[in-house]
Amino acid sequence: MRWLEASGWQFGYPLLKNYDHKPIPRNMQHRFTYTSHISLPTVTAKKYPFRQDVTLYGWEDIEWGSRLRDAGIPLIFEPEARALHHHQITLESSLRRMEILGESAVRMEKFLAGFDRLPKGWKRIAYELSAMLPTMAGKHRQAFLMGIKNSESGRKNNS
Repeated sequence: MRWLEASGWQFGYPLLKNYDHKPIPRNMQHRFTYTSHISLPTVTAKKYPFRQDVTLYGWEDIEWGSRLRDAGIPLIFEPEARALHHHQITLESSLRRMEILGESAVRMEKFLAGFDRLPKGWKRIAYELSAMLPTMAGKHRQAFLMGIKNSESGRKNNS
């Protein structure tokens, strides 16, 4: 399953290669607060719990990481640290996950000021164009956009 890590779809560790054993810059720290791969004191976790009103999977790590960042708690990248997951992610399940992430991104935008994971304007156009490519990245972007569209159309129907 190394394709997930190398692709950046699950974990963007290749983007952190310049921060080995150093704090990740504040402006990008929240994007790397992967709760499946983080260690912090229990007292900190109790002081900054996850929001109870965020129920759809995806981006809850970013929201939580934003609050940790805003509280002045640095995130240090330790490349030698290891975490093992005892589940296999197939391409099919990864694409479904991306669709759910698209849906939850639309919802997360109302919970988190400055939420920067929802492509807009020219970024959305570039995302839609790259989603047409017959590549792994193109398939994942297509699934993510499908989730966004499903959530946006559901929101309009509920209005």
